[in-house]
Amino acid sequence: MDMWFAIALICTLGILSDMYKRRCKMRTMQGMSEQDASRIERLEKRVESLETIVLEYEKERRFQDLERSSR
Repeated sequence: MDMWFAIALICTLGILSDMYKRRCKMRTMQGMSEQDASRIERLEKRVESLETIVLEYEKERRFQDLERSSR
C-alpha cells in the first residue's frame, strides 16, 4: 500500500465516521426535549476540553521524558 493511499484512506474513514456520528446524533436528538439536547451539547464540550487537557499533558510528559533521557 502506498503511503499517500494510506493517508487518503485514513482521512476518508475519519470523515465517514464523523458523518455517521452526526447522523446518529441527529436521529437521537429528534425525539429529545430541548433541555436534554442542550445538556448533551454541554457535556460534549466538556469532554472535548478534557481531551485537550489530557493531550497537552501527554505532550508535556513526552518532552519531560526526552529531557530526562538526554541527560
